[in-house]
Amino acid sequence: DRRQRQMCIRDSFFTVGNLDYLIKGGRIGKVTSIAGTLLNVKPLITLQDGEIHSSGIKRGRRKSLNGIIDLLIHYCKDYHCTPADCNIIIGYCYDYEEALRLQKMTEERLQEAFGEDISIPICPIGATIGVHAGPYSIGYGVIQRSDRLSF
Repeated sequence: DRRQRQMCIRDSFFTVGNLDYLIKGGRIGKVTSIAGTLLNVKPLITLQDGEIHSSGIKRGRRKSLNGIIDLLIHYCKDYHCTPADCNIIIGYCYDYEEALRLQKMTEERLQEAFGEDISIPICPIGATIGVHAGPYSIGYGVIQRSDRLSF
C-alpha cells in the first residue's frame, strides 16, 4: 500500500571505523567488541524507518566499503529503481580523503551495475551521529525522488 511504500523510500547504509563507539553506546557487548577487533571486523549497518539493523560484517575497511556499495546496489534493485531515481549522498565524519575514494568507487560500481553516469555529492556527518558511530563512520543516505515514484 501507499503508506508502506512511502516508509520504505529512505534508508541509510554505513560502516564504522572501529567498534569502540558501538560498545560505549551499548550497541554491542564487550566480548563481541574484543573478538571483532581481533578479527578486524567492520559491521555493515542499515538505518531504515528509524531503526538500526545489522546488514552483515566484513573483515577490513576496503571490504566494508565494498559491502555498503553492495547494499546500495541491492537497494536500488529491490525497489526497482536506478540511482537516477534517487538522491544519494555520501556522509563521512572525519576522513574526507576516504569519502573521495568511496565516491569514486561508488560511481564506478553504479556505472557497471546500471549503465548510468551519476555524480554523488559528499557531505560531513553531524557531531550527533559521529558521537554514536565514531569518527571514521562513512556511508550513504538515500531518498527516492518523489517525481519518479509510481503508486
